[in-house]
Amino acid sequence: MEDLARDFYQEAARVFENEKRFSSVLLRLAEDEKSHHYILRRADECLQALAPSERIQPPVYIDEETKKKISVPMEECMKKIKKGEITKEEFLDSMLEVELSEMNDVFLYVMNSFRECSSEFVTIASDIQRHRRHIERFLEMQAGGENILTKIGKMPVVWQENILVVDDSEPTVSLLSAILSREGQVETASNGKEALEKIKQKYYRAILTEVDLPVMDGMEFYEAAVKMYPDIKKRIIFSTGHDDPEVLSFFRENHLRYMIRPVPINEIRETVSDIMDRKKK
Repeated sequence: MEDLARDFYQEAARVFENEKRFSSVLLRLAEDEKSHHYILRRADECLQALAPSERIQPPVYIDEETKKKISVPMEECMKKIKKGEITKEEFLDSMLEVELSEMNDVFLYVMNSFRECSSEFVTIASDIQRHRRHIERFLEMQAGGENILTKIGKMPVVWQENILVVDDSEPTVSLLSAILSREGQVETASNGKEALEKIKQKYYRAILTEVDLPVMDGMEFYEAAVKMYPDIKKRIIFSTGHDDPEVLSFFRENHLRYMIRPVPINEIRETVSDIMDRKKK
């Protein structure tokens, strides 16, 4: 099924290659399905390594009717794609059938069952949620995508990444929290010292911090944090309203991401999303 879904997205990307953004999203979804195929192979290896007495009896099995419910729309859609007879609306309808199917719930069950076998299975819920978010982000920018978004929005959230916003301006914190709320669970800190305490207690997939902060500024926060967690430089984004040469030089020398305010809303979302799409080390 994962192979079929991969081919489904790859073929559609070829047909809609003139729509660069749409095609790019489809190729990313195909890569997600390829990753799911790999992880299922790993699950099978773990299963085969177990003695029969160690194997847990699953609560359900995938019946033929359920298989057809998922595979037939994709197969019918694939025929039209290969003939060049598919419309964008027809494809989106088929995609919705795939993404809302029970197979995703079964896939998650398999991953949860093998959590102790390998760390590869621990982060799969996060990957599934990002896969869904890729679709949502694309549909948000498409005319007529609202109906599909409404249906996808009814799907349960299987995972929420943590995002930390560090800023001493309450209105700014409220705004950024609202903008980033669909990317993950947003928490806040009003200064670098408070942020430092928070990262000691919890892993944040992305950290958006102002430079000018009371008690401990953003650069001091970064220098203290990177001593404890060297990989944090890959997860942190600086925000500043001043193009101070010394500050900008610090960012460039340390290869840090930064944004000069005011920043387009889409740029904030996309920058945070790009960081969160990177595999956690």
